[in-house]
Formats: sequence, C-alpha cells, structure tokens
Amino acid sequence: MNEAVEAATPAVAINPHLRVLILDDETESLPRTLGITEEREKELDDLTKRSFEGYNTFTDTFAEISKNVRHANELVYCVFHVGSIAGRGKTLKMLDESGIGKLLGGLAGRSRNSEDSEDSED
Repeated sequence: MNEAVEAATPAVAINPHLRVLILDDETESLPRTLGITEEREKELDDLTKRSFEGYNTFTDTFAEISKNVRHANELVYCVFHVGSIAGRGKTLKMLDESGIGKLLGGLAGRSRNSEDSEDSED
C-alpha cells in the first residue's frame, strides 16, 4: 500500500505496528473495504485455501498466511476467510452426520477431519 493512501486513511488499531486501514466504508465488499483489488483477492483466496488444507491447526495456518501477506488488511481478510471455510466445513460435517448429506446424494461432502473410507459405496 502506498504511503499517500496510508497517510490519508484513518487507522483502526491499538497496536501501532499492526494497523488495519478502512479504505472504502461505502462498499459491501470486505476486500474492497480493506483496499484489496479483485486480482489480489483471488491470490489471497488461493493462499488461504492452500494454507487451510496444508496444515492441521489454525495456528499453523495463520502462521503460513502471515508469511505471505503484504499488509495487516490482507491478514484480516485471510483470517476472516479461514473462518468462513472452517464454518462451512463444520456445517457440511453436521449435514453429513445427520444423514441429510446422504439424502442429498453426498452433496454435503466431507469435513476436514472426517474419514474418507467411511460410507463408500462402490
């Protein structure tokens, strides 16, 4: 992020070394609110998915993401995105465990921690 934009934008933070900048509070898009372009959003989405799938703990996932972001705003976006991925997995696991997943023809998929060998019908 360039210094002119940073200087013109109010920061929201307690820690002066970790500043989240709100760049467009009028948009309904979280990435645009945080000043993240569509191209960078796709890169961050890929980073988030790879990190989430590549590690077994949130701590390791966030550590990997933090090594690859350029600004606190990008880290905020990725952490939010990890939460949505984890929440979706939990919902899918609940659907699968309740039997609704089977009723829907397996569309509910598998959660991150489920056994792939269960319920296979060849």
